[in-house]
Amino acid sequence: MADSTLTIIVSVVLIALPLLWGVLHWARRRSVRSMVRSIGLALVPAGLWILGVMGMVTQWGRQAVDWVRATTMDTTRWVGVAIAGVGVIAMITGSFVAPVTRQQARERRSGSRETTSGGSAKQVGPAKKPVQPPASKAAQKPGGKKQAGNPDKAGFTDEDRELMELLKERGID
Repeated sequence: MADSTLTIIVSVVLIALPLLWGVLHWARRRSVRSMVRSIGLALVPAGLWILGVMGMVTQWGRQAVDWVRATTMDTTRWVGVAIAGVGVIAMITGSFVAPVTRQQARERRSGSRETTSGGSAKQVGPAKKPVQPPASKAAQKPGGKKQAGNPDKAGFTDEDRELMELLKERGID
C-alpha cells in the first residue's frame, strides 16, 4: 500500500473516532462540552494532514513496524516492555484516585508544617473547626432572632446572613 493511501486512511480514522465519541456522549448526556471537545480533537489530525505531518506519522508507523519485525526480543527488551506496561497501568490506576480538593491540600500543607517545625502531627484526619463564641443575649431571646423564612428590612434571611459570613471567612466578597 502506498504511503499516501495509508496516510489518508489513518487521517480519516483519527478524524472519525473523536467525532463518533462526541456523538455518543451527546446522545447520552446532551453535553455541549463533549461535542466541542470531540470537534477540537477531530480538527487536530485534519490540520496535521493538511500540514503534511500525517505523512511523517505514517512513515514513522511503517518504520516502527519494520523495527518490530527485525528486532529479536531478548531479556533486556522484555524488561523494557514490562516497565512500559507497568507505567501504563500506573497511569490508568491514577486516573481512578480521587483528586485532592483545595481544602484538603491546605490541611495537608499545614500538617506538614507542624511536623517540620518540631511538633508532632496531632491530627491525621481533617482539621477541627474552630470553636465559635457563644451567641449574644439578643440572639438567645425568642424575639431577638428573625424567623428563618422572615426577611429583615434589607431583604436578607438568616440563611442569607450565614452564607455571607461563610463567604467573608473564606475571603470572598
